[in-house]
Amino acid sequence: MISALRQRFLRLDWLALLVVAVSLYQAVYVVEDYALLWASRIWRNVNLSSMDRSALFLMGGTGADFIKFIDSIVPQDRTVIVPERSGMISHQNILQFYLHPRAIVACSCDSLGGKCYACLLKPDAYVPVTSEFPPSGSMDATKELIPFPGKSDYYLGIYAPAGDSIGNIAAADTGTANQPVAIIIDLLVLGVFSLIGAHLARLVVPRLSWLETLALSIPLGAGALTWVVFVASWAGAPISLGSVGIAAVALLAALVYIRWRSRGKETLLREKISWDRKNTLQGMILGGILLVFSLATVIAVGRTYSSYDDIANWALKGYAIAYQGTIWAGADWGGHALAYPMNLPLSISFFKLASGDVLPGSKLLFPLSLAALLVGCYAFWNRLGVRNSLAQAGILFLLTVPTIFLHSTLGYANIPFTAYLVLGVLWAIEGVWSGRSGDLTLSGILFAFAAWTRPEGIILAFIMAGVIIFAKMVMRRSGKVPLLWLLPLMILPGVWLVFSSGYIGGDQIGGAVSAFLQQALSGHLDLTPLPMSLAYAVKQGMSPVIWGVVLPGSLALLVLSVFRIKQFPKEKLILMIISALAAALVPIGLFIVESSTEGNFAAFLQVSFDRAYLPAGFLLVLLAITAIGSRKSDPPRPVSREMP
Repeated sequence: MISALRQRFLRLDWLALLVVAVSLYQAVYVVEDYALLWASRIWRNVNLSSMDRSALFLMGGTGADFIKFIDSIVPQDRTVIVPERSGMISHQNILQFYLHPRAIVACSCDSLGGKCYACLLKPDAYVPVTSEFPPSGSMDATKELIPFPGKSDYYLGIYAPAGDSIGNIAAADTGTANQPVAIIIDLLVLGVFSLIGAHLARLVVPRLSWLETLALSIPLGAGALTWVVFVASWAGAPISLGSVGIAAVALLAALVYIRWRSRGKETLLREKISWDRKNTLQGMILGGILLVFSLATVIAVGRTYSSYDDIANWALKGYAIAYQGTIWAGADWGGHALAYPMNLPLSISFFKLASGDVLPGSKLLFPLSLAALLVGCYAFWNRLGVRNSLAQAGILFLLTVPTIFLHSTLGYANIPFTAYLVLGVLWAIEGVWSGRSGDLTLSGILFAFAAWTRPEGIILAFIMAGVIIFAKMVMRRSGKVPLLWLLPLMILPGVWLVFSSGYIGGDQIGGAVSAFLQQALSGHLDLTPLPMSLAYAVKQGMSPVIWGVVLPGSLALLVLSVFRIKQFPKEKLILMIISALAAALVPIGLFIVESSTEGNFAAFLQVSFDRAYLPAGFLLVLLAITAIGSRKSDPPRPVSREMP
């Protein structure tokens, strides 16, 4: 009896249990500091429409009521003036989101004068009134004050053109009753993405397991369909539900035909992602993963688009594109004009066209992007022989990192971008290590979609591909770099740069690059942001509330892994190390460039640092788990197993 218990004790996967324990420690911060708060807020307001919840969560109850008041007063063909110096309501993009399609105009009233008064007194202009705006004495008899019925010392009412038919305009129906139907329609949209992406994935890498195909399908399908619609709209085709449907059918038909033509070349052997269904520990870990992921999904949809960036830069542009039927709507609605890639806005616009996005179903894209990345990490570890329990524990660990969980529920592009970039790195490593051109081609497509998702994606994708190519040359791996690896990375970002070149120069990005080059050429380059960034990185990395145990935990595993160095897949680890270093160093370089035009660099770091380091965080954890847990060493040379 004692001997049997001792044997069971020794057979326990203590390393996986340690990672699970650390994950539970992280989960305490996630649940207490974020998840419980938002789950409670969402539950209390579950009967509100998505737009009402959005306004409530962003602006508070009184602010949301004031927005609804303006919406009920102002006709859709009139202009609303932005109340300056008045908190969240003073942001033009916020009013554009909640009051679309009304024109939102900002009058230059910081210094009073004729221009300010003339702007406020435009015949079709409605002027929201707060305790700080409009300036005293700026209104005359051509405007009539309508008091705000809510109890507020800050929101006071709105000035309307005298004689305009006011007060009887019903606020727009934001679709509470349509949500059950919208759920079905939104799932159909995701199904279209999935069909396109699955065929694309299996065309490039026929051996993919069903789970990895499913995980990759939505990110790949969304990237492919948005790119086709973008090119068509640039050529003059309108964006409507019908035209998007035609584009989806044509793209799917083309992929099916190409796969049919190449069916003789496809291998019938499918990879399998294994786990022991009878293993109690693995079952518990899998249950924890599903629980945490479900919580993230509920919060993502429930809190809707309720942060400034996800409204101004992504959702607003998507809704405007759907309303106006053209990609050019992004020039007038939302931030950064057309200087940002359009993968995410166009994806959101498809949900708006199909269901009105009343759930909003488009928020499912963010946790699903994280799911694709986590499945990709698990499959990568599986191929290297990492124990299933340790690999699953690594997924639970990543999912409970506070900043990762947070961003999976926001409408920022950083999680989809990170999924494309990190998966692109993993497939590039697979391709270099195995010599399979299909793996490298999939990597190139993922890198291209990373560049199609975030503006810094162009830089990071090229650098990642470049350092991996360099390492390939140094390690003298057999086989040439296939053109299909780099072709997508050259075409998609290249076309995008041609399209947006007239906007990038006048945007924040172009201004920062220009200022940085001027300082560098004049010899007055300020490098003080470098130590500031490094100090801030250490501070954030050691904060359990933000990055959990990613930094100390990963470093500890890497130190422990030295004792099993003979079992390393050394070449894969080298590729992972240089990729993680690149992902860590490039953002610091971008921060230094950005500091050229940032008056308050410390405030900029607070806003931008954590999301910029999501790829580096994932790659560091991937490296640590691979180093401590892999059981497959490098294959003998030469390696050349090119797919036909």
